[in-house]
Amino acid sequence: MKCILILILIFLASPYLAHSCPLEFEVKSELIDDKEILVLQSEDKSYQLKFYQVSFFRNGLSKVNFNKRIGYIDKSINFLIQPKFEDIGLFSNGLAKYRLGSKWGYIDKAGKIIVEPIFDEAGEYISSIGFREGLERVKFNGKWGFIDINGNMIIQPHFDKANQFSENQAVYELGTKRGFINKQGKIIVSLNYDYLGDLNEGMSPVRLKGKYGFVNKNGKLIIKPRFDNITKFENGLAGIKIAGKWGMIDKNGKIVIKPEYDDEFSFHNGLAIVHSNGMDMFIDKKGKNIFNKKFNVASHFSEGLAGVKINSDWGYINRSGKMVIEPQFLNNYYFIFGLASVNYDGRFGFINQNGDFIVEPIFERSGYSFSEGYAKVMKNGKWGFVNKKGDIVIKPIFDEVYDYSEGLAAVKLNEYWGFIEKPNCD
Repeated sequence: MKCILILILIFLASPYLAHSCPLEFEVKSELIDDKEILVLQSEDKSYQLKFYQVSFFRNGLSKVNFNKRIGYIDKSINFLIQPKFEDIGLFSNGLAKYRLGSKWGYIDKAGKIIVEPIFDEAGEYISSIGFREGLERVKFNGKWGFIDINGNMIIQPHFDKANQFSENQAVYELGTKRGFINKQGKIIVSLNYDYLGDLNEGMSPVRLKGKYGFVNKNGKLIIKPRFDNITKFENGLAGIKIAGKWGMIDKNGKIVIKPEYDDEFSFHNGLAIVHSNGMDMFIDKKGKNIFNKKFNVASHFSEGLAGVKINSDWGYINRSGKMVIEPQFLNNYYFIFGLASVNYDGRFGFINQNGDFIVEPIFERSGYSFSEGYAKVMKNGKWGFVNKKGDIVIKPIFDEVYDYSEGLAAVKLNEYWGFIEKPNCD
């Protein structure tokens, strides 16, 4: 029993389980597979920097650019999908679109080609959500149709334009006609508006002769086109613009917030920030300035506090409008997990909700928040990481870094990216 205890103590004291911090790396150049790459050597591990670009890890995968081809790696930095594509989208519903040459197809997470690259375009460029409501829009020979997740052509490509499905209907355009189709490709509504937007909360924006209104899912005009601009409905309200000013209407077209604000706005947790005459204020859904105060600039509430700027300095108010952290910062950010990044006298650190520094403002830049217990910080023009005690745990030597995600952080040195694990020194 005594021998087992000694072995356990030796095991726990092993340098392979604990690092001395701040963790430093020796940067070496090695020839691997006839290619010279950078290698970071720590006390017990080495990490290769060999990618032109990388992404955060999501569900155990990271999209990487290796030798100017795109693939996916797993958390062991092994290729799960070989880098042979010109581009790959993010995985959604088990599939990701990929491009070979000028054509798009779809692969699964094993790298198996599910849909051959035959499409001119596919899905949405900026969205990570593919196969919305089970179908994905694709362009073939200049026309749009829809496939399912097995690659079957469910709606033949004969539309001039088509949006993704929303609330079981998709907007189509065919010649001068616009309207809605169902998931069998049947035209259920045909309209003559200049513009028709996606359904949201049962309402779709339309434009006629430069003015905007709304129709319902059956194409019935609910709110006549009389506005200069509009936003989609959210929680029963939509933004409207009249004579250069923004307000809001309900689903009956009734103006519930007078159009008297300079910019469009939206509600977050029951409050909206509106801008008028160079000042910001918080209003409720009746348009009331709930704090009876105006600020030079304001940000939305997060974890019960909102950043506000008075003259040239930022502070924080609570949900009662009381200033709980006095204006003293050149810049600040939202509270996330109880901490916020702030710029104090030209240097960045992190404060708690009492306004106390838990990471002293000694850094040239910082990340917006802590992720998995660590935040990125810049010192002497290089990036590293600190813990929530404010200790530097990874020495700043990198040209660029990403926040930790699923236990790994992407780091860049010179022109190449790689991944490092969390330091075990807390």
